[in-house]
Amino acid sequence: MFDLCHPPRNEDGEWDSDSGVEDYRDELMQLFVDSPEGTAYYELTGGIGWAHSFLYYSLIYVGSLPHELSVRDVDEVLFQLFPRKVSAEPDSAAEIISELRAFWEFLQREYDLANAGAILKHLDGNAERRLHRELANPNNFGMAKSFFAKGRDAGFDMTTQEGLSEFMLAYNASVMAAPKNAPSHALPPSASETKKPPVQQRLSPNERKTREKLRRKKLGINKGRR
Repeated sequence: MFDLCHPPRNEDGEWDSDSGVEDYRDELMQLFVDSPEGTAYYELTGGIGWAHSFLYYSLIYVGSLPHELSVRDVDEVLFQLFPRKVSAEPDSAAEIISELRAFWEFLQREYDLANAGAILKHLDGNAERRLHRELANPNNFGMAKSFFAKGRDAGFDMTTQEGLSEFMLAYNASVMAAPKNAPSHALPPSASETKKPPVQQRLSPNERKTREKLRRKKLGINKGRR
């Protein structure tokens, strides 16, 4: 059984920022997708993904589980990390806030989190407008996201590997053609984490059982323990 308050640690008792975080995120996201809140949101929009990124960044960069997050932590993820790392148009702000509200409504109902009420109150129209501004501000973009934005503005389809490769070639060609005394440009970094998060899929009961067994095996949880 998934334990929301059990941190993703490895067998040495240390925070596992790789597979442990991914397992924790995927397990909680699947519970959200299958919940009444997740189901209603999925049927309304046809996809779930922003909460996936929010949860990942809060685990990796803030280093906190959902029940430990403060309003300030939420602001850090939404208004600092999202604009820098996630490839999202400013008009996505309403969709992002709406999905995060559904996610925190699920956490509030399912786990009765003490911090959920304050966070839900904070995820309002003001948060949506602020996120819109931050997503539109190029000064907030990280290197990878800036690279994505340049390619998109140049007319390349940056949502496909073909478009990425074509822009990479064009970008490198422009650097090579620049005058020798012009400022040098480093190769653009990997932009994988700037893509829109994947749509979370529903699993069958058997698939969920199999995934839970694998997760428990990785964490070294015995059959008789919770």
